[in-house]
Amino acid sequence: MTRRKRVTSPAGWTGAQWRENYLLASGVWARILGRYVDPVDNFFRAGGVAQQVPELLEALRDEANLPLTRPLFDVEPTLVGSLGLLSGAPVGDVVPFRLEGERPPLFLISGSGGVALQFVPLVQELGENQPVIALQSRAAQQRRLPEYSLKSQARRLTQRIEEVAPTGDLVLGGHSMGGLVALEVAHELTRRGRRVSHLFIIDTRPEVRMTGARGSGVVPTNRPLRFPRPVIPIALAAAVAGLVRPRGGRLYQAQFVLGQMRRRFIAPMPAFAGPTHLFVTRHDPEHTEQGWRHRGGNPLTVESIPGSHNSCLRPPHVSDLGSRIRAILDS
Repeated sequence: MTRRKRVTSPAGWTGAQWRENYLLASGVWARILGRYVDPVDNFFRAGGVAQQVPELLEALRDEANLPLTRPLFDVEPTLVGSLGLLSGAPVGDVVPFRLEGERPPLFLISGSGGVALQFVPLVQELGENQPVIALQSRAAQQRRLPEYSLKSQARRLTQRIEEVAPTGDLVLGGHSMGGLVALEVAHELTRRGRRVSHLFIIDTRPEVRMTGARGSGVVPTNRPLRFPRPVIPIALAAAVAGLVRPRGGRLYQAQFVLGQMRRRFIAPMPAFAGPTHLFVTRHDPEHTEQGWRHRGGNPLTVESIPGSHNSCLRPPHVSDLGSRIRAILDS
């Protein structure tokens, strides 16, 4: 078994503690709200009301041993934010949810406006023998400027991956725009002489400049990029999202907007030479599949998975995705 270096958040929770506490807390939230939500969702915008907050805090304390107070919850009424306040330290860009296991480590990259915690249910589905390390934007939970270039982000994440797993085979995956980052990381690792045995792309639409090119033959997207108005103030807020940290989930909304802006200018990337597995939801399946097939040049498999763009990573839909990835790795 390849030895992997242990990564922790300074003075905060380990990746395993984040995984355990998130599973407990998200279960409580799901019971109160009647459904599972994303870790960046605001409790009130997800359907919660003020009268439910005391019940939520009591259940978190009694069932999950998470003593979240009302003042802290009012500051950050999101799962990722409230857990971050309890952890005692911000989460870095590398979150090692599980380092032990006989299989090659799987590195999962979150999308724009997403966080590493979105992968926790998938980590559980993959089983104890699968090491999983999640990667997120350096500004997701630290006071840092966001990343404006996909290539520079990919180079930084490649370096972080090699710090955790300096030798041996690797498996990469990414959700949403994280899939494009994972593709560039796969190229960068290959250039450095590393072997990426599988690349998992989870509901990632291809680059705008590739599929929008004349003669591409790719069916137009049914979800064109749209920016909220007023455009200029929101764009300025997105440009510093991370260094300036609005509360209540607004930080992740701003980072999502920045990702959409950045996505417009990504140059078409070549296909990865190794096995590539595309999972598509009902979000924009025809455009997504045709766009990745148009790239050509690689052994590409395409599978439809239940759920929407984000709910495919949450119960109950994530069990289907987990079983498909396990089957691929087992074979």
